[in-house]
Amino acid sequence: MLTPDELAAIAALRDKTVPGPWGVIRIDLDEEVTSFLIANSGDDRIASVDVAHEGDAGALAGAEADAHFIAEARVIVDLLLDEVTELRTQLAYASTPRRRTWSNRLGLRNRTDT
Repeated sequence: MLTPDELAAIAALRDKTVPGPWGVIRIDLDEEVTSFLIANSGDDRIASVDVAHEGDAGALAGAEADAHFIAEARVIVDLLLDEVTELRTQLAYASTPRRRTWSNRLGLRNRTDT
């Protein structure tokens, strides 16, 4: 399980990046080289994944998948951090002892052991 410090470090790393969402722009530089630019909504370049695929469809597909993963990661990290925070809050709440309700208290008093 990630520690609070590790979660804070992930959030700090995320906070240093250009805000998302990010997308992918494909640029075929020539018949054998393709560049996948990761860009924000203003088309500002964030990063690129370049592949000299030499006509290899598998290499091209792999590079494109990598670029889309990088682009989606910006939003996914936000979602995962929010989910971890929410689940930890729920877990802390569920772990806190609760006062019995009046019906539970009455039920315990009126219970007869057989």
